[in-house]
Amino acid sequence: MGTTHYGRVMVLLAGLAAMTLQGAVVDAATLPLVEAVRAGDAAAIKTALATVRDVNAGGSDGTTALHWAAKRGDLDTVKALLQRGAKADAANRYGVTALRAAAEQGSLPVVEALLKAGADANAIRKESGDTPLMIAARSGHAAIVRALIAKGAKVDLVEPLRKQTALHWAAAEHHPDVVKVLVEAGADTKALSLKKI
Repeated sequence: MGTTHYGRVMVLLAGLAAMTLQGAVVDAATLPLVEAVRAGDAAAIKTALATVRDVNAGGSDGTTALHWAAKRGDLDTVKALLQRGAKADAANRYGVTALRAAAEQGSLPVVEALLKAGADANAIRKESGDTPLMIAARSGHAAIVRALIAKGAKVDLVEPLRKQTALHWAAAEHHPDVVKVLVEAGADTKALSLKKI
């Protein structure tokens, strides 16, 4: 048994054990795909894609293979999953979408692929009320902010906790290039957050 094969088997067994401990009910044919993508194992991904029944099935928290591919910035896997019917807007238990993961990670090609596949540029995370635009602005990804705005992201949406917009987040994290993109897109420079900033 080669080291590569052994490593893949160990990743899959670890994933199965984690899912079992969390009490998840996961289709046995789906687990290898989710775990292979999470691990970034190209050979295991190819094998799992050939046998998986439901590319939209996820782990115990609903995180799918598409979420993991977006988080890893793996454009080839994102495209393969979308071609197999992965839902571009699927959210896990916490309201996190693949687009949000890609916006935070900083992969413009993945963001563009997800938007092209119909991901909602204004998807609001249910737990925090933030959007992919807010996440990209906070993370300093000006090109992603620009791409999201081009696909209809609303620059003045407000998250409910601190009443902050994407502009507040960009300014607070010291991202002048993102601030410039947002202001050029018409962001309200007079809007105040809960802390009046």
